[in-house]
Amino acid sequence: MTVREIVIEKLRELGADGLCYDDECGCGLGNFMPCEGGLADCVPVKISIDKYGEEIFVPMEEEK
Repeated sequence: MTVREIVIEKLRELGADGLCYDDECGCGLGNFMPCEGGLADCVPVKISIDKYGEEIFVPMEEEK
């Protein structure tokens, strides 16, 4: 099992939809880590839709 597979498995266990680093950098599990960067500062997110119909990444600790 790769690190990528381990991280995806754990995110699914948490109920997360992906990861994000900031407002400009995020990825869902279907297109996980397209940047091939480090994950050290990323947080689990839920994917939501904003008022313009765009996907946004909402850090799970900020979810209401």
